[in-house]
Amino acid sequence: MFLTPEEIFKGQQITRKINAVVLHYSAVAGKKTAEEIKKQIEAIREAHKKRGWSDIGYHIGVDLLGRYWLLRPINQVGAHAKGYNKNSIGVVMLADEEQLRSAPLLEDAVLRLFGYLSIRFHKPVFFLHKQLNPTQCPPIRKEFENRLRTLGYLSGDGNGT
Repeated sequence: MFLTPEEIFKGQQITRKINAVVLHYSAVAGKKTAEEIKKQIEAIREAHKKRGWSDIGYHIGVDLLGRYWLLRPINQVGAHAKGYNKNSIGVVMLADEEQLRSAPLLEDAVLRLFGYLSIRFHKPVFFLHKQLNPTQCPPIRKEFENRLRTLGYLSGDGNGT
C-alpha cells in the first residue's frame, strides 16, 4: 500500500516547528516497482550513514509514479540542507537528472504534497536545495519550476535569490 500525504503524518506527533520545505533529487535513476524503490531508498540511507548521519537525510520521497514514501520521521531533524535542517522537511524526488526531464506523475505528486504541507504547516517557505546551498540540486525542468513559482511555492530565481 502506498501512502497519501495525509497518511505520512498519521500517528506522528510533531513537536518541532516546521517553517520550511526543501526539494531535492536523488541523482540516482529512479525505479518503478515497490521492491526496486525500497532497495534504492536503502542504498541512499546507507550512503548517508557512511557520511556519519544517523539515518537517511530526507523525510519524504516521491517516486516516478507519484507515490509517497516516508523515509525519516517528520519530527526528527533531517540532514538534507546544511544550516536549514532544524525547522525544515526534506522532500526528495527519487529520480536522476535525465528522468526529471519528463516525470509528469512525479511533478504532479510534488505539487499535491506541497499543497498539503502548505495547509498542514500554515504556509511554510518552499525552497529548491540550490537556493540554500551551493549545488545544482534539483535540476528540474524550467516549466516545473515556473509552475511551483506560479502556485506560490517558490520565490526568487531558483539560484539562491
